[in-house]
Amino acid sequence: MTEYLLKYKGTLNSSFSGELTESILDSLKGVVVSLKDHKKISVIALELIDNALRYGLMKEISFTIRREDDVLWMELINFAKCEDAKKLKDSSDRIQHLTPEEIEMAFNVQLLNPEFGERGGAGLGLLHIARKGIMAIEVKTEKTDLDSCKCHIIVTRKISERNERT
Repeated sequence: MTEYLLKYKGTLNSSFSGELTESILDSLKGVVVSLKDHKKISVIALELIDNALRYGLMKEISFTIRREDDVLWMELINFAKCEDAKKLKDSSDRIQHLTPEEIEMAFNVQLLNPEFGERGGAGLGLLHIARKGIMAIEVKTEKTDLDSCKCHIIVTRKISERNERT
């Protein structure tokens, strides 16, 4: 059975991202039993929103959190430069084939990457998401005009039933 916890479609800016953050945290209450899961899932959602804020062209997004049995689905749709969308897709494709140990190592190496700039760009955000015990991360891109692409990011994560304190 599918249960929608949060559906948002609209404009994203730095002042509104705080309100959306509160909505995300509220949507997880009562659904995510484990405190550890709640923290990790919150980080995933916030990384997705941060990515849209940094790279989004039109600041129009669609963000959904839904639960299907014991799996949480987070989906973000936004528009970005095709160059940025390609980097995002390439990073997610690489991450799919890494073990948790390789993800941790890649994250630590990426922290020292000189390409890391004001907007990020070094793939650190996706690696941070991958470190949170996700089942999968998938990025689909679709060219909309000469320089912009529609990005559709889907992250899935199993929800723990235990009430862990860490």
